[in-house]
Formats: sequence, C-alpha cells, structure tokens
Amino acid sequence: QHINFDTEKSDDTSKSWADRCGIPSMKFVVCNVDRAATDALTFYARTKTFVNGFAAEVPSPIWVSTNATYFHFPTIKIDDAAKTKNLEVKTAAPHFLADGATLHEGNFTAFLPNKVLADWKVEKTEAALKSLLAGSIEKAGKAETISPTFVIADNGVKVVFPKISYSAPVLKVGTIPATANTTTSTAAVTLSRTASTSAPTTTVAGPSLKKGKSTSLRALIKPVGSGVVSWRVAGGCKIAGTKLVAPTRATTCVLTMRQAKTAKTRATTKTVRITVS
Repeated sequence: QHINFDTEKSDDTSKSWADRCGIPSMKFVVCNVDRAATDALTFYARTKTFVNGFAAEVPSPIWVSTNATYFHFPTIKIDDAAKTKNLEVKTAAPHFLADGATLHEGNFTAFLPNKVLADWKVEKTEAALKSLLAGSIEKAGKAETISPTFVIADNGVKVVFPKISYSAPVLKVGTIPATANTTTSTAAVTLSRTASTSAPTTTVAGPSLKKGKSTSLRALIKPVGSGVVSWRVAGGCKIAGTKLVAPTRATTCVLTMRQAKTAKTRATTKTVRITVS
C-alpha cells in the first residue's frame, strides 16, 4: 500500500488509518488495509540494530527476515519476573494481494547466534531448542503460541515460523518460563488446576490417532486461563500450526504443553501419550 509520509505522518493514534498500512513513527505499527494496491516484492532484511535499551545486553548480532510490507527493527524484551527473554518484531502488511481474494501469506525467520543462545542458557540441540524456546504471534492483544522449526548451523540457529497472515502481527521468539509445577503421566493426561493451596490433578485416558491424520492441539490438551502456551512433541508426530500431525507408521507420541503463570493461574506442564495406529 502506498503511503505519503509527508502528508500522512502523525503521532496522533486517534486519527483514522483507513486505506493506510504503515506507521508515522517508530512507536506504533498500524495496518487497516484489507487489500494491497499492487502485489509487493518479497523483502528481506538483515540487521544488528536495536531500538531499545537492551541492545547492550545482546552479546552478538542477530538477523531477521520477513516479507511484511512494513516492520520494526528487532527488539529484545526481558521479563525479570517471568525470567524470560524474547526477540520481538512488529510487522504490517495488507491482508489480501491486489486481486482482493488471494491471502497474503507471510513468512518470518530469526537467527540467534551461539553467543545469544549461551546468554539465554539454551543448549544448541534439537531437544533443548524445542523444550526451551517458543514462538508467538500476537494480534489485537491476543497471543497464539506456535512451534517453529529450528535449523542448527555452526554459528547459531535459524528459527523458522510457519506461514502467518497479516495485517499487523507482532512476532516473538524467546525462552519459555520455568514451570512452577510439572506433572507427567506415562499413560494419561494430567491436568493441574489452580487452587489457593496445592493444585489437585485429574487424570483421563490418553487418546489415539490414525496414521497420517491430524487433530487440534487444544483438543488433546486444553489450556487453562490466559497464560502463554507452548507445545512440543516427541515420538514421530509433528506440530503444524495449531494441529498435531501423526506419522504414516504406528508409534506412540508424547505431546507436552507448557503454560506460563498468570495472575490467576500458576505455571503448569501437561503431558499426554498418544497411540498412533
């Protein structure tokens, strides 16, 4: 979408943003454009520039790439209370391409070098990356946790998000909060319910899934409350967006959901063993 910054720039967020996609300053990302004026070229960016005070705490340059029409430089957000560190990029783009019907699919990749992984205390192995790092896509104040793909290299790790949609998602990748309560069942789902004292648990039988079929992650393990959720799986199954996909062979998969602490619920880990037949 075409933007005339000379005439449209303004820090007044109460003004209408109809037919615009972008921001007047580095403070906000706004995109109310439903349809692109023309199909955009794919645009990638590499940067070691940060826009906040935590830049000095990053021990080595990072880079990000995206096809968003507009995006901020990456920032590092540190939450001392939750003991997490996140790389955050704000993006914006029209929801549809110029034909008004084709969804504008987005992509996002972030590179975390070895020194950043060491600073975040994340070992550069597939198991450690899946259990200690997670991605999230935030739209209109609501965040969805996703499971990215990790590509391990000699000098660091590429974190590749599944396909995203616009208009203005905030993309994050970072460490998963340490859980205050972890329960695992070898044959069932263990659900932890918040109480003023110790959390009681309820156990239900583990589900089964046909070979090659898929099902919703939240149908297998239902989150409780609004805490940020992350997923990981072992045993041959894969996570594709919000679904668990079974392999084409018989196996047993173990799905784990971690949910961060909120004001009303404590952090929990829930695990289910799934029979694929």
